[in-house]
Amino acid sequence: MKKLLFILLTCLCFSALADINMGVVERVKTVTSNYTVSSSDANIMVDATSGNVTVTLPSASAKKGRVVLVYRTDNSSNLVTVNSLTLYSVGESVKFISNGTTWVPTNITSGSNIVKLRVRKGADQSIPGTNTPTVITNWSTPVYDSMSAFNPTTGIYTVPDNGFYGGFFDGSYTTGATPTAGSEVDISSSSQGKMCEQEQISVTANGTYKASCHFRNVYLTKGATIYLRVSSQSQAITLRAYTGYFGIFKESIR
Repeated sequence: MKKLLFILLTCLCFSALADINMGVVERVKTVTSNYTVSSSDANIMVDATSGNVTVTLPSASAKKGRVVLVYRTDNSSNLVTVNSLTLYSVGESVKFISNGTTWVPTNITSGSNIVKLRVRKGADQSIPGTNTPTVITNWSTPVYDSMSAFNPTTGIYTVPDNGFYGGFFDGSYTTGATPTAGSEVDISSSSQGKMCEQEQISVTANGTYKASCHFRNVYLTKGATIYLRVSSQSQAITLRAYTGYFGIFKESIR
């Protein structure tokens, strides 16, 4: 009887070890085409060399608290998409955790911030002294627009995918007098409102006034719009062409 019990326990131990070992192997999955995450996957390594790859997560209600990491291993021009988030280059990854209802992105990383847009003002633009924010329009052809998401005529950038974004504007304007309190430059979005603003724009040595605005780590959803606005409280001003840049980049979040 004791010998039989010993054999039974030994078999159960080897079986458990085999299950653990198999689980470890199954938890790292390499894919090269569209893939639906299985119940045993935890780390998905995606190689999109051969074409765009979409990774589909299972129902979030299946296991509350489950974590899935999707990591891109190639640097081709193809796209890796998971839950409306896009990984553009090697080293980018996104980690999701199930809250029992949906998959929540908790960590989005990349080797560096990914520039999405860099553009200069194509012509001077007058801003009325009515304290009304004016969207800056008629930009030059972008120096860089990785997703063709910017409309130079309207000055609207349409966010191409969900993620954390940053942006900046550095430029200058001229006016007949010192800017009054309330003169302001801001970068705003349709979903978040003002993401940065600067008042009392500083004077430079050549008699023009420096305008700058920067924001970081703002989560924006696909389809949201971003635009630059300038307002002047009581006097007309002219935003100068070719004196600075407007830029958008996707954040490296850790």
